[in-house]
Amino acid sequence: MVARILCTAVVLLALGAAQAAAHGTTFSPASRTYVCRYVDRTPAPCANAWRSNPQALYDWMALLISNANGRHRELIPDGQLCSAGSAKYAAFDRPSAQWPATGLRAGEQTFKYVLNAPHATLYYRFYLTKDGFDPARALRWDDLELIHDSGRRPAATMESFRVNVPERRGRHILYVVWQRSDSPEAFYACSDVVFGAAGVLPATPPMPDESAPPAAGGGGGGHTGHGGHGGGRGGAPQPAKLTAKGISLRRTIDDDWGSGYCATVTVTNRSKRARAWKGTLAMPHRVDSIWDAVSHLRGKRLHVRGKSYNRTLRPGGATTFGFCARR
Repeated sequence: MVARILCTAVVLLALGAAQAAAHGTTFSPASRTYVCRYVDRTPAPCANAWRSNPQALYDWMALLISNANGRHRELIPDGQLCSAGSAKYAAFDRPSAQWPATGLRAGEQTFKYVLNAPHATLYYRFYLTKDGFDPARALRWDDLELIHDSGRRPAATMESFRVNVPERRGRHILYVVWQRSDSPEAFYACSDVVFGAAGVLPATPPMPDESAPPAAGGGGGGHTGHGGHGGGRGGAPQPAKLTAKGISLRRTIDDDWGSGYCATVTVTNRSKRARAWKGTLAMPHRVDSIWDAVSHLRGKRLHVRGKSYNRTLRPGGATTFGFCARR
């Protein structure tokens, strides 16, 4: 029986600046990345997404183009709208009638968007596929009809919109574009909806629960790296600090907007035995959110440890956790 030895890695992290960015996705009706991460990973398209690139599910809120600046149709090819042209999220372009869908009716409806790093907004644009859309075919720009443009909005952690939904029948896709006003960065999301049926997803899904394993227990302890910007556009990885016990931590700042930032820490077991991990980060800033780790702040140090699903790392195994902080 392999002994589980608890190791402490103390790492002092200099929190420098990187390219500005933020994170968010459609909460209701829930986007494909949100559904597969937090609601149910067992449907075939979600299971395929987990097999294809688990990190895309951990980065459920980072489906973006950093320099979009309104050029969405120019930059995203037909057939790749749900991935925004990113190979990291390519599994979400997969056409299928098995994507879990939310029931939707025509008329005035409330849609919501969740953000874990809010920013001032130029617009949220909501598109709905046209009548006759075939879910067995990859989504194209010409399939979409613009049904709502929010205009400028201040930063918020949860946005709510009253949208007049046109008549439709059967399965459709709600496509949402969030364009920031303080950056050229834009975010994209596909939500599956069904008219004339109840759907299998609740209109209000569960809020992100970082105390539980990802949707039906996926992804624990072995995923590596962090593609936070879908193509290596995040901050440069910081050198790992190897402890005497064989646990190393490496920080990457993914998003920095001056007054705050989001970062990912990669934890690697470089020893020859399975180990549980915990660590301490120098933290002179206020932590607004943290995921895939249990934490508590003492003075200016943030103490973290793995959760039940990523706490113990096999030899050579790695996991990540992330946090957003305010300066």
